Amino acid sequence: MASEQTPATLPLSKRLFQFVCSIRFTIFLLVALAIILAVATVIESREGTGAVQMKVYRAVWFNIFLGGFTLNLLGGTYKRFRWLWIYFGFGVTHLGVLTILLGAFLTRNFGIEGQMTIPQDATREHFVGNDDKLSVTAPDGENVSLFVPIDRGSKQKDLWVSAHLPKAGLTAVMDKYWPDLEFEQAIEPGGAGENPAVEFVLTAMGSDVNGWLAAGVSGKEEIAMGPMTIRLAEASGPIPAELSASAAGPNVLVLSDLAGKESVEITATDGNSKEFTIGGKKLKVMIRQTFGNFSMDGKDFNDRPGAPENPAVAYLVEGPDGKTPDIAFANYPDFSLQHGKKQALFKARYHFKAGAHEPDNRLTLWWLDKKKLAYSVRVGGKPAGSGDVVEGKRLDLMNGRIGFTVKKLMKGTRVVQKAVNASDEARNPSIHVKLVPDAGGEGAGVWLPWGEQRELSVNGKKLTLLYRGDRYDVPFSLKLLKFKEDKYPGSMQSATYESKVKLEDKELGRNEELVISMNEPLLYRGYTFFQSSFIPGESYTTVLSVSRDPGKWPTYIGYILMTIGMLLMFYAKPFLARWDQARLKKEKAQ
Repeated sequence: MASEQTPATLPLSKRLFQFVCSIRFTIFLLVALAIILAVATVIESREGTGAVQMKVYRAVWFNIFLGGFTLNLLGGTYKRFRWLWIYFGFGVTHLGVLTILLGAFLTRNFGIEGQMTIPQDATREHFVGNDDKLSVTAPDGENVSLFVPIDRGSKQKDLWVSAHLPKAGLTAVMDKYWPDLEFEQAIEPGGAGENPAVEFVLTAMGSDVNGWLAAGVSGKEEIAMGPMTIRLAEASGPIPAELSASAAGPNVLVLSDLAGKESVEITATDGNSKEFTIGGKKLKVMIRQTFGNFSMDGKDFNDRPGAPENPAVAYLVEGPDGKTPDIAFANYPDFSLQHGKKQALFKARYHFKAGAHEPDNRLTLWWLDKKKLAYSVRVGGKPAGSGDVVEGKRLDLMNGRIGFTVKKLMKGTRVVQKAVNASDEARNPSIHVKLVPDAGGEGAGVWLPWGEQRELSVNGKKLTLLYRGDRYDVPFSLKLLKFKEDKYPGSMQSATYESKVKLEDKELGRNEELVISMNEPLLYRGYTFFQSSFIPGESYTTVLSVSRDPGKWPTYIGYILMTIGMLLMFYAKPFLARWDQARLKKEKAQ
């Protein structure tokens, strides 16, 4: 008689099958899953949803882990299930878990989430996915796509994500993310000639404000800072008399793209307008009103009488995305009425020239005979002193209320564009990308705002870079007819808002008007549209969150099956067992 096989003498395939089907493997997987979810929660809290998606939920190893879970459930069901009524609860419960895993698989691999932005009276037949990617394309068509492992709206963060383009002989490296990229002018040594520049600090009311001026640079020869206007000029001989009002040009509004490469200048007179193109978009700017002393009374804008201490210009920009009203302030160049409301396409600067409205208080720095720096001061329109400027020595102005110190004088300078992260608000989310040659040598880098495309040349090859989510077309169109916003009484805070849209489906012959609100999403042809947010302006732009989840119904069915299975195991099975025992006892008694 052959001896019975022990686990140690079983073939490797059978031992592996028994392990995969075992309760021990199930316990191991459950403990491992709990640890993975705990670590993923920590990663998400520290680095954002994008990072945890890349490192955990969309990683290859996590798919393998879920595959092991599925094999364990299938093997355990196959090994233990019997076609008897007492096993029905066990079988239905396992079937429910497998159905949930199927739903998760469909959602992970075929589900889509994104946003559809629709300006007033505009029509959209596509939306942009939430999974932001960096696409790098070489001249011969070679392409790599990198998942950006951070959410738009996250704080400033260093990254290190790379991909290789073997044909181009380059490696694309994504190394920084900034939520609010801006480019500002800065000075550095190295300019041709002796064009002078100064770095200074102005002290008023216990606060220090740093700035710089450069002679011969448009818009940087003069700056208004609070009650004092500061100017840098070149002259020969002694300190000259102040320029008269007629010597200065008009006040101008300058609009430029965020990289500072494209700009347009318009004379700031009421009613003046000009058409221009920035970032590939055709726009029109109109000057609505200029202010010498801007103030606000509730929602009303006023121009106070007196000296121009707070010059500003109200303007309106019209483009394909609607109308955007805003105000640019000469003394506060980084402030905007649109602050935090929408992603900026350009930045505005109001150059309020001192000669156009002679300031009451002015400090003029004179670069005399290209040898020394001197100053002259006017307070209340009258001379208030002059003399030589010494680096690091404070000048007390306006009876000591204002202090002015030249930190550094540079004789030969050049103006450069310097990237800065203006805030932690996602007004202009951007990534920094470097292209590094495999053979060594100098690479190249560029800042890439979300939704924009840039070209970068390395070793004679021009590559195209694009940072945005994938574009998804839908088989119908939505047109924004009207946007309605209700506010809480006595406040400017939004209570509810909704979009009235026209849905047109030529394929199914459907054409009707619908309302999408915060509590009433639109469900159509597998897509769900939620009222997410909006962009205010002369006309509203609605922002709809879009999702398509093919795993939703399998997941719901799986939870229902699990509930039924557990009810069968914990309630129906004991009842049927007692009923079966009673039946057997009755038959035995007969």
